[in-house]
Amino acid sequence: MDPVILPTFNSNTIESHLHLIPGLTPQFLYINDDFLFGRTTAVADFFTTDGRIKVLGTLVGEHPSFRIFEARHRIVSLGFIEHTPILIDRALLAEAIASRPEAITATRTHRFRSDDQVRMDYLYRQYLLARRRDRAVAEPFWRLLRYHWFHKIMNRTPAERRAFDRLRQLRPKLYCLNDDQRDRPNPAVNAIVLDFLQELYPQPSSFENDA
Repeated sequence: MDPVILPTFNSNTIESHLHLIPGLTPQFLYINDDFLFGRTTAVADFFTTDGRIKVLGTLVGEHPSFRIFEARHRIVSLGFIEHTPILIDRALLAEAIASRPEAITATRTHRFRSDDQVRMDYLYRQYLLARRRDRAVAEPFWRLLRYHWFHKIMNRTPAERRAFDRLRQLRPKLYCLNDDQRDRPNPAVNAIVLDFLQELYPQPSSFENDA
């Protein structure tokens, strides 16, 4: 990373350098810190049988107009489900970033994220579907919903209790618990979430510390 842009607190800037991390495999799975795995996943969840990358959660497969994709400064969401794991090919991410040099440079100059910047997850997935259909295929949201679940945690205790009971029943392969309690989290809701996590994940992972 260019020392001139450091320190940075901008996730868009950080994500634009993922493919440059030393020691990464040519392809890797990128997830945010609020994603969990509910069941065993397989290569087939992220690749087609002919080896193409599944771009998860799209509505129609790509932006309706390739010309709009080319002309827009701001790249928009693909579909109904934004929060999904992303299978990243390092070379393809580099291609996507190289396709928008001015916008990427402008994004990297900001120490904090804002809505007028290029989001790398949008750019990468739209680039795959607009230009690299030989390497990628759209996985429509209705198919993704068979094994992926997104939940926004709010401060409503009865609703959260029902939601987490439902999540126990579904046991999706992939799910996101997006905290939207703001600056006054409900202790009762926190207890519901903690009980759920302790029940499903009783053993600490090798990456956790004693604290």
